[in-house]
Amino acid sequence: MERPKDLHKRFDRDPSQGGTINGAFSAGVASTDAIRTRINRKRITFINDGATVVYLAKGSPAILNSGLRLNANGGSLIDEVDAMGYMYVGPWTAISTVACNVCFVEEF
Repeated sequence: MERPKDLHKRFDRDPSQGGTINGAFSAGVASTDAIRTRINRKRITFINDGATVVYLAKGSPAILNSGLRLNANGGSLIDEVDAMGYMYVGPWTAISTVACNVCFVEEF
């Protein structure tokens, strides 16, 4: 019996087949473009790697003390498909009182 063809390597390298992006960005004292629009996004996870609070916004400039808060030293947020099957696929912005690093994993 012939074994089925293993396509895992193709899926890992061909963005049209889905994949994962691991990365980071710096949130500063002005609203920063953090993540670009990705039409086929399925999930995005943010982890605050810094010692100050970071605020995230969907699609509009980020504002201190407003929007989605990532607590300091490991605060995290997961955005994924909701119960109705909808997913926010637009850009994300970030702001903080002091420049700090935010790690992310984007799955598509």
